[in-house]
Amino acid sequence: MANNKHTGRDIIGKLAIPVILVLSLLTARLMVEHRSAIILSAPVELRRCGLSVSMPSGNGWESSGEWIYGDDRFIITSSLSIDPISRSYVQCQYLLAGDSETATQQLDEHASELEGQIVETGQLRTNQVMVEWARIQRTVPGTFEGLPGEAQAKSRFDFQNLSDVVLGICKLPAGRQLEIEVFSQEENNVSWEVFERIVKTVRFSDDGLLQAGAGLISEARKIGLTDILSQSPSSGLPGEAQAKSGRLSSLLLILNPRGLPIGFTFDVIMTQGENLPAVKAANYYYRRDLIPYEQIGRFRGDDGFEQFTWNVETSSRAGREGIEMTGNNGLLRIRFSAGRRSGAENEYALAKAAIPDIVLEPVMKNFRDSPLQEIIVDVIRSDGTVTPVYIEKINPAVKGQSYIWALRLEVLDGRDYWQQVYYDGDGPPAKIIFSQEGTYTFQRATPEQIARAFPEQADLVLNQYRLLEHND
Repeated sequence: MANNKHTGRDIIGKLAIPVILVLSLLTARLMVEHRSAIILSAPVELRRCGLSVSMPSGNGWESSGEWIYGDDRFIITSSLSIDPISRSYVQCQYLLAGDSETATQQLDEHASELEGQIVETGQLRTNQVMVEWARIQRTVPGTFEGLPGEAQAKSRFDFQNLSDVVLGICKLPAGRQLEIEVFSQEENNVSWEVFERIVKTVRFSDDGLLQAGAGLISEARKIGLTDILSQSPSSGLPGEAQAKSGRLSSLLLILNPRGLPIGFTFDVIMTQGENLPAVKAANYYYRRDLIPYEQIGRFRGDDGFEQFTWNVETSSRAGREGIEMTGNNGLLRIRFSAGRRSGAENEYALAKAAIPDIVLEPVMKNFRDSPLQEIIVDVIRSDGTVTPVYIEKINPAVKGQSYIWALRLEVLDGRDYWQQVYYDGDGPPAKIIFSQEGTYTFQRATPEQIARAFPEQADLVLNQYRLLEHND
């Protein structure tokens, strides 16, 4: 009798151990599934782009929570990493200039870049957008080139074994493009569920400002800088004589928030009629410091500023940097010729609203004369990035002074930088109020005034067009 009871207890004990293990695993799995349940954030708006999207957030998902600007696009991400079998990554990209190829062609190219095969395709439609998608099985899981270089360098997420990918492409007006990418492990099969739910949250409204900006830039290209400059008298130079030769000069003294002079900047542009290059321009920026900040830009291109080369050299306490930019057939090629990124190269597609910053100011006269009140253009900046800029006409009165016309420019890269530009005629700006971690004033000055304030740069200031002599 005693032996039978002992035997029964042994059997129960042996059965209990695997049951407890199974229950423990099931409990753990349920906890993981609960933690990884997909909860979407509130809509995250991309300012002045008419676009918003919700991303996975909470329950193990970590989201950037905002659109982050990088070179020629905006990116928002979210990642899940609970345990080795519960890992996923999501990114949405808003490209300023999408590929001219069809969405189907782009999906094929992405699959090749990801070293995978397309196993399923389709379309998802909402009330506002249509997304073409493909499901891709990656044959060589690991790191990948889908992220822009800077974003991938900043990402600490491990893409190892994320073999199930759903990629969607949405073509938007004026050449913009939205891309949605979801990476997960094949075992957990969450890629499609996450992708579908994100697509259903996409909201897009088109205010037409980008198309208006593209139209303005296209019209300016047809007119040409030669004709535009012929109606723009130069500042600090004999206006009529310079206008006839197709020249424009703008010289501004820089005052810090306390009203003290800390530097100056000037732009010079010259058109050459039938000679090549049709347009030559230069920009110089100087800020006095223990180690002065100095930037020189030299630009040469056609009259419609579609084909150009633009070399920028910067010297500061951080060292020396050089950037070589080439615009041709809607593409911008960038090469870093000096500094920490020396040898690095990038290539961006340009939208129809794109314009180099160095020739933006004379084109704004066309905006003044148009019935448009506000536009968005893509400004190619001296640091090699392409940034959307919102421009609107504003009241020209400021602190008791009355100018003839004025503009407000808001740089849409997430840093809340803006500037208000005031004009007292057809020529260059008379005054610029610039907000960048403090409010700075750029006010028109004569070469003699600048030379007295900054004698170390007197020769250059008194001979501004000399910069163009080294621009052949």
